[in-house]
Amino acid sequence: KVAVVTGAGAGIGRETANLLARKGCRLAICDIDEISLEAVRQELELSGAVVSAHHVDVSKREQMERFAASVVETHGGVHILINNAGVTVYATFEEHEIEDLEWILGVNLWGILYGCKFFLPHLKEAGEGHIVNLSSVFGIIAPPLQTSYVASKFAVRGFSESLRAELAEYHIGVTSVHPGAIK
Repeated sequence: KVAVVTGAGAGIGRETANLLARKGCRLAICDIDEISLEAVRQELELSGAVVSAHHVDVSKREQMERFAASVVETHGGVHILINNAGVTVYATFEEHEIEDLEWILGVNLWGILYGCKFFLPHLKEAGEGHIVNLSSVFGIIAPPLQTSYVASKFAVRGFSESLRAELAEYHIGVTSVHPGAIK
């Protein structure tokens, strides 16, 4: 299987890529941080994985569209999409700059929408697949000082539930994951 992992340069994305490699998946990983991305690519290759690394800002439509095309060209298809990339700013809504809101929603929501939109035709072509969208425990509860993050993660949760219903007949599963605080 070919698995795509966004935000693979650290944290959940890195660990997910390593787990998928141990399961025998060929990997296409992306991150905006080129140095971290390259370190993970080397780590995966040393473990014997077949991996391609792509410098991508998931909030940019054109980059995500090119990423999907490049993955299919390199690996011949896609079976698993892990939309993991995510960001936050710890502040009250009033303290947030408009640019903070655009950045958080761009990465956390648009990154997932672009990932699903541009990889879905390839998942359908494979005849089966699975999409995993990283939400958060803050997609279930809404604490203060995280308003924009909460908005993005509630949206991911609702989007994922609706998409799951739409894709069931195509043998494409959709899972929304809600981790708590991580390092």
